[in-house]
Amino acid sequence: MDGSVDSQRHLHVWDYVVFAISIAVSLGIGIFYAFMNRWKNNIEEYLMGGRSMGFLPTAVSLVVSFQSAVTMLGIPAECYYNGFQYLWFAVGLALSMMLVVNVGVSMFCSLRITSAYEYLELRFQSKSVRLLASFMGILQNVFWMGVVMYAPAVALEAVSGYPVWNSNVVTTIAAIIYTSLGGLKAVIWTDVFQSIVMLALMLAVLIQGTVEVGGAKQIWDIAEAADPTVRHTFWSLILGSFFVGIGFTYNNSTFQRIACTKNRKEAKRMLYLSSPVFFFGTVVSLYCGITAFSYFQTKQCDPLKSGQITNPNQVAALFSASLSTLSSGLASVGSMVWTDFIQPHVGEMSQSKSTLVIKVIVVLFGCLTCGVSFLVAAIGGTLIQIALSMIFAFSAPQCGMFMLGCFFPRCNAK
Repeated sequence: MDGSVDSQRHLHVWDYVVFAISIAVSLGIGIFYAFMNRWKNNIEEYLMGGRSMGFLPTAVSLVVSFQSAVTMLGIPAECYYNGFQYLWFAVGLALSMMLVVNVGVSMFCSLRITSAYEYLELRFQSKSVRLLASFMGILQNVFWMGVVMYAPAVALEAVSGYPVWNSNVVTTIAAIIYTSLGGLKAVIWTDVFQSIVMLALMLAVLIQGTVEVGGAKQIWDIAEAADPTVRHTFWSLILGSFFVGIGFTYNNSTFQRIACTKNRKEAKRMLYLSSPVFFFGTVVSLYCGITAFSYFQTKQCDPLKSGQITNPNQVAALFSASLSTLSSGLASVGSMVWTDFIQPHVGEMSQSKSTLVIKVIVVLFGCLTCGVSFLVAAIGGTLIQIALSMIFAFSAPQCGMFMLGCFFPRCNAK
């Protein structure tokens, strides 16, 4: 048994072809936009996409920035381990994102700022408030990117024996190159490409798994007969996800997607579309989880119980580049570090030099994120548990600052 398992820990030629195409296309998009924008070497073009993007690619980019590797690995593993209850998280998140559309768009579109935290300084007349919120935003992005980078590396090691550190380095280099070269436009269109790859892989798992088990009804019957131990409750998921959704609205990555659209109408369309897209992605991921559970129950070879897999994050043995989230995070961090911490202290600087500084920031934080990803392996729990813990730790106080500024006009920095 052990020998047969070890003998299968390798990749086939077509696996390498898919990985190579995924990275090559991402790099190609970055190089393309670097060439196209060589005469528009300014900060607004680099960080805001020239404020000319349409709602459809921007909505897709927003969704995969927050899901990608966690969706493909963490949510199926959570469903495999604890059941289908996580669906209520997607419901609460989608509802909250739709409810705060008008607030987020009205707040950011009219100001024409380059960092979400500039709003806090304008609202509270306090640079300290802005810097504190921005610092928490940077930490949130770095830790979130670390989790996202770790996810596909674990999956690849599980199915091929390829070392985690090798995967992390390759992913980091690719994301740094196309993000630093192409800016936000390259990030958005690469996200669109990555979303196609992720959806295709998940649908392949669903179709093959459903056929192997004997149909969707058989999958559901097996899932219902499993251990009914309750990890989540309806209200904990609905309320928790509702506030996560509000926090996403005030995240700097979301702000960049709002600010890069052509106008306020396009920004609203983008946010309204992102809610059902997010819900659909979560449902597909959950179904991958119960399909895997039903398959192993049918074959009587649960890899967790047999010890073939010691980490539940390996259950959904899929590999899809975490480039989408990593590149979005790097673009966001580059914007925050430059706009909130460096630009106010360097005085007048040419647009080309400013853009070069931001590219250096992207490279440095890409390397830092690669280091953080190795620390994630030492944290217990499933990917989705780790990711949500980090999100809540940093987004809750930031969300409180923005909501205080939006809804309580008498409040000030004191």
